[in-house]
Amino acid sequence: MTLMSITQPLPYESFLQIFNIHPETVRGMWKGTAGLNTFQIFLVNSRPLQRGEIRLASTIPEVPPLIDPKYLQNQEDVKTLIEGNSTSFNSGI
Repeated sequence: MTLMSITQPLPYESFLQIFNIHPETVRGMWKGTAGLNTFQIFLVNSRPLQRGEIRLASTIPEVPPLIDPKYLQNQEDVKTLIEGNSTSFNSGI
């Protein structure tokens, strides 16, 4: 089994770019786990009720848009994630 060093490049850089996740965030989650048998559960609300917004910041195409994802601003979305968290803890894994 090959273990990933927290200093080597991540094999899924394109995934991180698509979802705007900084590589250091992922490395920080795995810090201290090298050489250990571990697993992680990631909860994602794939159908949130709250919708974010994307607006143009400028008429110049090179200027990045203004993105406001509005994460967890809807209480039902928060409730869904809390229930998912409880389910993952109670799954017996």
